[in-house]
Amino acid sequence: MVNPTNSPGTIYPTGSPVAKGDIRQWMSEMIAQVNSEFAFSGKQFGSRAQAASVGQAGLPSTLGMIVTMESGVLTYRLSHLDADDPLFPGAAPYWGVVRRVDTMTLARDAGLMSLANIGGTADALTAELPRPPSATGLPRSRGLRPY
Repeated sequence: MVNPTNSPGTIYPTGSPVAKGDIRQWMSEMIAQVNSEFAFSGKQFGSRAQAASVGQAGLPSTLGMIVTMESGVLTYRLSHLDADDPLFPGAAPYWGVVRRVDTMTLARDAGLMSLANIGGTADALTAELPRPPSATGLPRSRGLRPY
C-alpha cells in the first residue's frame, strides 16, 4: 500500500496556488513506495545462465518465483526446491524447477500455430493442427497448471 506524507487533497487545495516542493516530495514518495512493492514480485530471465549470473544475493527467497527461458521451455523455479536442476546446488536459496512448459505446446494449445493439410471445399474445410515432437524431450504440457 502506498502511503504518502501528504494526500493530494492537502497538496492541491481548491483555489490555492500549488507548492512545487510538495508535489516533488509526493512524487518521490510515490515512486519509492511503488518500487518497493515491485521489489519482491519475482523476476524473468532470458536464460538459465543469466539467472545464475545474478547470484544468490540478487535472488533472495522473498521473490517468490522466477522464470527462465531454456531452449524453448519456460522454466518456473522456487527458492526452496533443490531436487530438480537448482541454480545454486548445496546452498539456499536453491531456485530449483517446479514446472516446465514447452512454448511450442503452449502456442499450439492457445491456437497460435498454423494449420497443416488444409483441404476440402468452400463449405467443408478440413485441416490438421500439427503436433511436432517436443524439442526438449520433456513431457508435453496442456498449458499452465498449478504446481
